[in-house]
Amino acid sequence: MRPPGRLPHRRRWLPRARTDVDVRTALGVVGALLAWFALAFVPPAAVALAAGEPPWPFLVTGSAVALTGLALKRLTGPRPPLGVREGFLVVVAVWLLAPAFGAVPFLLGGVPQLDRPADAWFEAMSGFTATGATVVGDLDALGPDMLFWRQFSHWLRRRHHRAGARGAAAAAHRRP
Repeated sequence: MRPPGRLPHRRRWLPRARTDVDVRTALGVVGALLAWFALAFVPPAAVALAAGEPPWPFLVTGSAVALTGLALKRLTGPRPPLGVREGFLVVVAVWLLAPAFGAVPFLLGGVPQLDRPADAWFEAMSGFTATGATVVGDLDALGPDMLFWRQFSHWLRRRHHRAGARGAAAAAHRRP
């Protein structure tokens, strides 16, 4: 007679597949990426200063991104190696957070064509994915600082994909 709860066909020597996601590790990596992403708001602030526009939309957003990233890193502590499941969570989180933070300068900058959060998020997502889609009807109406931020997000996307491809290739060789 078998003990209750044991299935007769289950063998003990088969390894169990890992089905959980280490959210803490993933959030630590997201925090580190956000801390680096905060530096992206410095060049547009410099362009705003040079053009005579207020730099505070970029400085406030960069500070918020840096504080969010550093808080996530601090709260998660030391991290074990990143697995495939955690990598998927990191990619999804970064692809949602980067446009969300990237839309804030449009909202704070008082851009009339991007004063709705959905429009600002769409424009930021368009920049980070380089789809070429835009909700801005008149690009000439944007100030030089906002035009620079819009173009800079396209440039960041190209750098992100190249760095991401190198990182994914390195991770694939480290872990099965």
